[in-house]
Amino acid sequence: MAVSSILNEKKYLTKAFSTPEGRKFGGKQFKGTSVGIILNNIIYTGRVTYKGESFKGEQEPIISEETFYKAQKLLASQRPDWSMAKRNKHIGLLHGILRCKRCNCVMYYSYSLKANKYKYHYYLCMNAQKRGYKGCAVKMLSAQKIEDKVIELLRTLVSVPKLTETVWDTLTILEKIDALKPVLKTASYDGVNQTLELVLCGNDKPHEFKVALGELKNLPVPPNQVDIKKEPQLRQNLILAHQIQKSLAKGMLKDLKQTADCLNISHIKIYLIMNMLMLAPSIQEDILLSDNANIPLIPEYKVHEICREMIWEKQNEAWQKLLSNST
Repeated sequence: MAVSSILNEKKYLTKAFSTPEGRKFGGKQFKGTSVGIILNNIIYTGRVTYKGESFKGEQEPIISEETFYKAQKLLASQRPDWSMAKRNKHIGLLHGILRCKRCNCVMYYSYSLKANKYKYHYYLCMNAQKRGYKGCAVKMLSAQKIEDKVIELLRTLVSVPKLTETVWDTLTILEKIDALKPVLKTASYDGVNQTLELVLCGNDKPHEFKVALGELKNLPVPPNQVDIKKEPQLRQNLILAHQIQKSLAKGMLKDLKQTADCLNISHIKIYLIMNMLMLAPSIQEDILLSDNANIPLIPEYKVHEICREMIWEKQNEAWQKLLSNST
């Protein structure tokens, strides 16, 4: 992408040509794939390929074979691990709907990790990704913020039971997508005019709303989220279990399966965390409030074993042994 940005800044264009029928191709700005095709083309070494094998061609080489294969090695080392992308089961609510209006291209859903701890979900302008970020006023938008804003504004335009706040918050991501598809055709954000345009299904009339770009950007990790990461893992898990229990009681979450999907953790892990609510009150008090230096040293699986004991007195006995034996 850096190479394509430099070429575009210098006003270079891709090779232009016409077919015998008069159709014109090329003569456009470079993008990452354009550069990749050139770098992977062995023809510039004076060779040609036929049925998977390379042979010496009639053309003069522009670069040496040594340079070409050095470039291939460098490209291979920088190639992304697409298996990671395939394992990502999360789908953006506005997938196939959200567009960057100025660049006239789709914005696709992705995420990044900060300090290997905090996951940021966002929509990235395809044009910015391919041709460089300098030419796009939007670049990327916070997934949560743009999705929330679209739903908020959509409620002012249509009256659909599933879009109401009380129902919407109980749906899974796939159910939300199914509910949105028959209603919203496209959502386009203009980073220059800072307007969000919604086009409803069955009606091509655009509805424009003023939305500041700053409202749709990621904010730094809240200080309380940083602070809680400093707490022992057992304490974090028990706090999370109580928060989930409250959310389920208020109807904010549908069930533990939906909760696991929202938190991006396995279903087994969520059940283990919720089982901590079966601990005796005195043990929970120790985990949440005690300054005992041994609590951070206690393995989670040991506490899960205690959770399976139904008698609180026996739980307390096992817990005290863990506190005294931890090193």
